[in-house]
Amino acid sequence: MSYIFPDSLSRHEGLCQLREAGAAVDLVLEAKKPKWVFKHADRTGAGYVALFDQREAEKGLVRVKRLADGEQTDVAIAELPEWFVAQTTVATDGGSADDADDADDAEA
Repeated sequence: MSYIFPDSLSRHEGLCQLREAGAAVDLVLEAKKPKWVFKHADRTGAGYVALFDQREAEKGLVRVKRLADGEQTDVAIAELPEWFVAQTTVATDGGSADDADDADDAEA
């Protein structure tokens, strides 16, 4: 599952694109503290939390945190569905995102 904590509903398009890419998405609309969102995501088995911050959104970015190890990555909002698919494909193949990057480097 992937969770979205938006600052506004203007991020709705990204939410729809994530769902079209096969992600189960929960949109938190209430004014909740990030700590609550992370606990809720953990309780429901979410793998990632995407945080839409106004400053990052102005740059076209969203911060995504992988809950398994706490790694955070800034991802272009327009590329979020493809990024998510790539991350979940690597995870189901038994590798890591770093393994996929290493394989890409070896092919170059």
